[in-house]
Amino acid sequence: MTKANQHVFKMANGAPRKYSPAGSYPIIYLISGHDRNGPTLHSYCPECALAAAEDPEEEREIRGDLHMEGSPLECDQCGIMISSAYGEPD
Repeated sequence: MTKANQHVFKMANGAPRKYSPAGSYPIIYLISGHDRNGPTLHSYCPECALAAAEDPEEEREIRGDLHMEGSPLECDQCGIMISSAYGEPD
């Protein structure tokens, strides 16, 4: 896997983007990896995703996605909760 598979949306100042430019929807970063049980998928906040993308020792696929509805997701690295744009579906 190459660094081309790692994408963290950044603002002009280089800070990781927390919200989409259109609509200001929360961005959650999904990072794939492996552990002894096989493939894993982790949710990361923007700051932790940027740190993971800049880590030269790790080569993982990172992609940003909008967190539109559902329960808040917990960052698997730092534990911060990321709320969805529309909350729980009815």
